Amino acid sequence: MGLRTPQQYLDSLKDNRVVYSEGERVKDVTTHPLLGLCAKGCAIDYLVGLDPEFSSTFNVTDSAGKMHSAVFNPARNADDLLRQREIIQVLARIRLGDPGGAKFTGIDALHALTIGAKRIDKELGTDYSSRVQNYREYLLENDLAVAACMTDVKGDRSLRPSKQQTHHDYYLRIIDENSEGIVVRGAKMNISLAACANEMIVLPCRSMNEEDKDYAVAFAVPVDTEGITIVTSKERPAEECNYFDYPISASAFSSSGLVVFDDVFVPADRIFLKREWRFSTHFTQMFANFHRLSSDGYKYPQLEILVGVAALLAEYNGLEKASHVLDKLSWLMIYAEGVEALGKAAAVLSVTLRPTL
Repeated sequence: MGLRTPQQYLDSLKDNRVVYSEGERVKDVTTHPLLGLCAKGCAIDYLVGLDPEFSSTFNVTDSAGKMHSAVFNPARNADDLLRQREIIQVLARIRLGDPGGAKFTGIDALHALTIGAKRIDKELGTDYSSRVQNYREYLLENDLAVAACMTDVKGDRSLRPSKQQTHHDYYLRIIDENSEGIVVRGAKMNISLAACANEMIVLPCRSMNEEDKDYAVAFAVPVDTEGITIVTSKERPAEECNYFDYPISASAFSSSGLVVFDDVFVPADRIFLKREWRFSTHFTQMFANFHRLSSDGYKYPQLEILVGVAALLAEYNGLEKASHVLDKLSWLMIYAEGVEALGKAAAVLSVTLRPTL
């Protein structure tokens, strides 16, 4: 398929996914008054990717001459990290501070899978890396929206996953397996844009010990897989969609959700960690590393907007030449540029773990 259009993305959400919003089952997330805003916001990612002005940044051409989304390429060096950062910043400027959603968290999870799988393979002789590569090519070929699904409900945080007393499903876990795959049960919460993704990459959210080995699991599934239910957070755009007073915030909505896995089957080729408990923390840490860089990327456009608003307010009040106002605006600009410089430095001075990879 290569690159998808915004409409193709929206049409792909009309499947058998089970989504609830404010206590009611959502028949179609694309037409729902709240989730529809979320879906249309994610569709902007696809719209910008097809714009000739941004095509060279957002896309790459393979050996057959087909164009694909560049974010699905593995991050091998500083240039790749800077490019990913630039893509996030372009989207954030167009979306007035929002970093985009169709692939924002999922790409960082995919990078974490890549590194985590290689570490396991190197030490244990497994072959998770080929599964990750096949999955990466599947996402690339179909230009799918993918979300990271990591934060467990946790329950009593003073207790380890296997020691929870009310029940054992506060952390997602393997409850059964056979030659075809595994069955998982539990829940992940605060999952950004889960209701508007095509795929979810599920990662452990902490280190595990041997007693917790059933909780050491990483995999990927389509959002409409049987047994998955998404309960979106109860949020509304500003002032009940008051577009006159709140033209920006009333027209956008970024949904997060509780994702319940009720005995969900995961086929073997979609499993990237299965009870290798010593490696669970590698997936968690590597996702955090990549996602912090991604999050820093859109903070700079947000700061640009805030500095611009401050300057505009000063002008509206006739104070744009007042020395004390200019001094404060200068400090705001210094802060913004400092954030940008540190983010770029993190990419340029990144470390390649060659002995491990």
